Amino acid sequence: MKKFLKIIGVILGLIIVIYLSVVIGKNVVASKIKSNTANTSTNVAIPKTNEIDNSVIDEEDKSAKKVDDAKDYVYEKEVKEINETYDKENNYTFEDKIRLPYININSEDAERTNSKLQEKYNSAKNSMRKEEYGFNFTRMDYEEHIVSDKYIGLSVCEMPVHVPGGDFLEEYTLYNFDLQDGGKKLTKREVIEKFNLTPNELEEKVKEALKKNYDEYDYAVEEFGTFDVYMSNSKYYFENLQVLITGEKTLDVYLEFPVGPEGVRMGVLSIDT
Repeated sequence: MKKFLKIIGVILGLIIVIYLSVVIGKNVVASKIKSNTANTSTNVAIPKTNEIDNSVIDEEDKSAKKVDDAKDYVYEKEVKEINETYDKENNYTFEDKIRLPYININSEDAERTNSKLQEKYNSAKNSMRKEEYGFNFTRMDYEEHIVSDKYIGLSVCEMPVHVPGGDFLEEYTLYNFDLQDGGKKLTKREVIEKFNLTPNELEEKVKEALKKNYDEYDYAVEEFGTFDVYMSNSKYYFENLQVLITGEKTLDVYLEFPVGPEGVRMGVLSIDT
């Protein structure tokens, strides 16, 4: 009898051990699954999107860093195109685009400029829209000059509003960077000093260029009478000028100058220093 009870006790003991192993094993597996699930949920990153066009925002692209020597100092970061037909009778298609430049150098000035350019681009992209009698659109374009790895000259042109067949106005913003001085953005005065000019000397060179422009204008005498009258309408003074570095010894000067009965308009003169 004692032997029988002993056998029964052993069997019950084995059953309890097996039961506990199964329960504990399930809890361990469940715990691991729960832990892995929690880790997965916390590691999933939800990408931020641009409120204007729902495009994904690159969180790493926050500063102007020249991360690749093979890249240009200035390159097209983004472009938005519009191509619509607004004149059905004449089947006329009007095409326009806005381009965003990126200054690919590591400097605080470049970083701040890139942020401002991004704001301009976003605003321009958001304002592209079709109107009842045509388009009311914004244009943004740029032109860069890389001068012997010494300077960057960047001209950004904007056309805030233009209705086809109507008036338009182009606005220019110029940026000059000194690559030899850590990518510093140069003021107008700093630019002409680097080209060994004073404000008065720059004005004289602009006057010479305007005289040449006047002499080559076929209807200048008929429309203006004399060169002095022509110059009286020119905004060639230093405070009205914008300068852009285009070469080791050349500057482009942006100013308003006479265009006949129509008044003055923004133009560009190339100046040899």
